[in-house]
Amino acid sequence: MNGKAVDTSVLVGLLRGEPRAEELLEAEPNIQVPVPVMGELLYGALRSHQGRKNIGEVHRLLTLYTVIPITADIAETYAKIREKLAVKGDPIPENDIWIAACALENRLPLMTFDRHFDRIEGLEVIS
Repeated sequence: MNGKAVDTSVLVGLLRGEPRAEELLEAEPNIQVPVPVMGELLYGALRSHQGRKNIGEVHRLLTLYTVIPITADIAETYAKIREKLAVKGDPIPENDIWIAACALENRLPLMTFDRHFDRIEGLEVIS
C-alpha cells in the first residue's frame, strides 16, 4: 500500500489553516487516515463551541482520504508496541499507539507534529 498515514495533529493543523500542515499534505497524493484519528477529530468537533459546523467540516475532510480500519493484525502490532514501551517505562498516549500500529502494519510513514512517535521502533516519522 503506497502513501502516507496521517496523525490527528496534522489534520487539526489543516482544519486551522496552518501552512505547515497544508504543505505536508499537499506533497502526498495518497493520504491514509487511521480510524483512531477519525475518532479524535470527531470527538474534538463534538467538544467544540461550533459542534455541528465542525462535525460537518471533519466529515468533509475525511471524504478526501482513505481510512485505515482496525484489523486483527493491527491489534497484534498495537500490543507489541505497547508492551515494548511499557518495558522501557516510556508510555505514549493510548490512541497514538493505535495510530502507529496502523501505519506500521500498512508499511506507511506517519506524518505528525507529535515528537513522541519517534520512540516507536521501526516507525518512519515525517514532520
